[in-house]
Amino acid sequence: GALTISGGGTLVTDFGNVSTGSGGGQVTVTGAGSSWFNTTTLTIGGTGSGSLVILNGGAVQDSFGLIGSNVGSVGNVLVNGAGSQWLSVSDLNVGFQGQGLLTVSGGGATTV
Repeated sequence: GALTISGGGTLVTDFGNVSTGSGGGQVTVTGAGSSWFNTTTLTIGGTGSGSLVILNGGAVQDSFGLIGSNVGSVGNVLVNGAGSQWLSVSDLNVGFQGQGLLTVSGGGATTV
């Protein structure tokens, strides 16, 4: 499945998991003022294939980030464009037990 947060929209969750089970999932956060706030863990590629795309000033924040968290999982994150940001407050694991890829480009930022 796919979820897009744009036009200054905000999503607030306790726990975020992009791709649970055998399916794939993608979340895109695009545009200034568009944001996704997780109060705890954000997992990209939990047990399947998941991606997170942060573009054009979009922002994502969590307490603990995992990309490719379990054996056999694949997680991809792209942070691209001026003002685009992923803030993982306490920790960020890329390829924890699965495959993980984090790409930060074009003025984007990732902060831990």
